[in-house]
Amino acid sequence: MKERFKTPNAVFVILSRGSRDNLEILLQKRQNTGFMDGYWDVAASGHVEEGESTTEAAAREAREELGIEIAKNDIKFAGFYYNNFGSVTYCYTYFDVRNYSSIPRVNEPNKCSEIKWFYIKDLPKDIIDERKTSVMNYLKGIYFGEFGWDD
Repeated sequence: MKERFKTPNAVFVILSRGSRDNLEILLQKRQNTGFMDGYWDVAASGHVEEGESTTEAAAREAREELGIEIAKNDIKFAGFYYNNFGSVTYCYTYFDVRNYSSIPRVNEPNKCSEIKWFYIKDLPKDIIDERKTSVMNYLKGIYFGEFGWDD
């Protein structure tokens, strides 16, 4: 029997605080990952493991990367994106998290050189474009998109 096409899944945690006029999000600066190293990314991200739900993956990635705990009911859907990278197609699910325990810290210094809060109105120029678009779409009430299909 022919093996079916399998699409990897990844989750992205938008850790946010403040009001709509003064909204901040936590970003991490990637290093030694082989993907967009030196660029700012959302607070936590990673692959969904076999047998794991997307919300479980989001909580696990936040725990592994930032040392924080997130209750399942504090994980709010923020968007779904279907991404074509040529050799691989990914499904990305974004979540907005405002409530968590502990203070976020760099918990994987081999993969992240720093974390920093940024006002949404003043995001860094070297943020991954797809992440910025996804966050801004969420704030506009747009919850779906596709990247890499028009190229």
